[in-house]
Amino acid sequence: MFNPRSRTPQPAVLRRLAASASAALLFGTAWAQQPAANTPLDPMTWVWPAAASDPELRRSIVEAGYTQQELRNIRSQLEALSGAGRARPTVEAASTGTSGAPSRPAGWAERSAPEVRIVGRGFRGLEAFYGSNGYINGPQGSIADRTNKAVYILAKGDRLVISWFIDGHHTGKLFGFPGTGKPLHIRETALVRYDAEGRIVEADFLGDDLALYTQAGGKVELPKDSK
Repeated sequence: MFNPRSRTPQPAVLRRLAASASAALLFGTAWAQQPAANTPLDPMTWVWPAAASDPELRRSIVEAGYTQQELRNIRSQLEALSGAGRARPTVEAASTGTSGAPSRPAGWAERSAPEVRIVGRGFRGLEAFYGSNGYINGPQGSIADRTNKAVYILAKGDRLVISWFIDGHHTGKLFGFPGTGKPLHIRETALVRYDAEGRIVEADFLGDDLALYTQAGGKVELPKDSK
């Protein structure tokens, strides 16, 4: 995993990692409670959520020198992608984007401003053919055992880019296909903007439609090499 804002660890950083008892938390999997608003965020002391299981991702966040605003936004996104957050009931939230009012995990909605603008949902190509109900969130949904693993994150000011892999099994209706039980492994990326209070005000989700379609059982005929 490569983060363009990361850099080679400096001796002071390495000494801090070795000396601090809290550094052991760098490789934890639980998620600590949110600190008070006036508590400085220090990723060296974080207990990481399940979605941040990649050690390289964690290391890049620790070493990048992010501002407090950027760390707040990073923490919020990683928590929203955590397994516990994905399993919560979906809610309808207002949207002024092109995709109407999509159903989203409650953890994600709680981090959004009332008039959040959704530019596009993850699998918009498939949705154009099968409708917005082609993917169902939640424990009785299309991928009931869904987990997310973040592999890339980059924050700058009020903006953030995050990319993750969705893993699970095809357990329910999924863009025209009934549940097959087949394993799924799909990448999705989000471009996110926050307001001064750390709430999401704009988001654009980009998923790998072709990978999802073929893994669910769809057939694709590619043109043969003309040579």
